[in-house]
Amino acid sequence: MTEHEHYEAVVVGAGPGGAAAAAALAQNGVETLVLERGVEAGSKNVSGGLLYAEESAPYTLDSLFPGVREAATERPVTDNYIHNVAGDTVKTFDLTDIHDHDTVWSDAVLRRRMDAYLAEEVHEMARETGGGLLTDVRVNGLLRDGGEIVGVTCDEIDPIEADLIVAADGVNSELARDAGLMDWEEPEEWFQGVKAVVEMPEGAVEERFDIGPEEGEAHLFSGDLFEGARGGGFLYTNEDSLSIGTVFHLDSIAEGEYEPHELLDNLLTHPLLDQWLDGEYTEVEYSAKLVPDSKKVAHPSPHSGRLCLVGDAAGQMQAQGPIIKGMNHAISAGDSSPRR
Repeated sequence: MTEHEHYEAVVVGAGPGGAAAAAALAQNGVETLVLERGVEAGSKNVSGGLLYAEESAPYTLDSLFPGVREAATERPVTDNYIHNVAGDTVKTFDLTDIHDHDTVWSDAVLRRRMDAYLAEEVHEMARETGGGLLTDVRVNGLLRDGGEIVGVTCDEIDPIEADLIVAADGVNSELARDAGLMDWEEPEEWFQGVKAVVEMPEGAVEERFDIGPEEGEAHLFSGDLFEGARGGGFLYTNEDSLSIGTVFHLDSIAEGEYEPHELLDNLLTHPLLDQWLDGEYTEVEYSAKLVPDSKKVAHPSPHSGRLCLVGDAAGQMQAQGPIIKGMNHAISAGDSSPRR
């Protein structure tokens, strides 16, 4: 086989799972190269999103990046509610005790901001091992020698060999598919999420939600405003904006021939939200993503030879009733990758 540039480890994807893997590898002295397809880390990432640190988790993001909460997350979630909507009638339940179970902390995050911070930290860590982070590089497959996985191939640069390959390249992981570790094709194996980030005037989040500067809220929504589609909505308070979105079973959307953006509009325009939006809103971000249904697709052994999968690439998402967790599982998996 032709000789190629070689690293001890290559991490594909610079989201939370990839960043955790790269940081853990670099901290253990492993020469690590991170490849990110976005022009900058975070530019390809979409999340609701809440980031959790759990008491039972062996690894958390702030254990790898001690300054991440102060530098790159939004508001901590101090109160959590679910609203069941039936026409103009709303029944609200306080989920804070359930939300706080096994939770050390939970922060709202905006992925572009957080991932950019993690990328800078990872690049410096990896440089000390002889590696670093390259952006705007799409990894398109696995490099093989005699049928054995030995590296990755890319669109923009020559193939790279590695002793360890960490695939943190998301729900449509090309590396997982190339290795035969992912065959998620059916609508019932996915959720579809749609999210808008709504800009708020200075001070409006604290005033309209009646919270302090170090407080935040998470609101979940269910009921007939979603026209029978299986799923629900969410609202998370950021520093000066709101993340508002919906998540539905993809097969339910297909069967009902729903338009996901219309279901989100049902939430945004419902009178319940007017108490916080005050009759108008400006969307500064609008995006959609697929989410694996981990009950059906979580891989029991997410590795093959030199390749290991973390995060969405391995179907590592957890739905605990109305509470959905994903990023923290990617972080734990990424942090454990050097120890596998």
